Amino acid sequence: MLLKDQGPTTRGIQTMRQEMLDSLNRRFAKVEDVPCVVLATLLDPRYKHHAFTSDHTLTKAKEWLIEEMQDMGEPSETEVQMSGQTEAQETEV
Repeated sequence: MLLKDQGPTTRGIQTMRQEMLDSLNRRFAKVEDVPCVVLATLLDPRYKHHAFTSDHTLTKAKEWLIEEMQDMGEPSETEVQMSGQTEAQETEV
């Protein structure tokens, strides 16, 4: 990471670099717990699995993706009810 690299030895620069790094870590600490962000990162060909901080997150992302794909293949209760109503309306006509 750019902010972790060694650079100028001026104390003010070092302090600013450390503050920026701490701020970024605080702000993005829980971003890997948000499924839509993790899935978007996994599916983006620019990042794939290189953007994750741990193998655990990558494994979790793959599990979420598999669950999402399985959910897409199964009709939801609403879809089943809607198709039942449509079939009932068609038989009445």
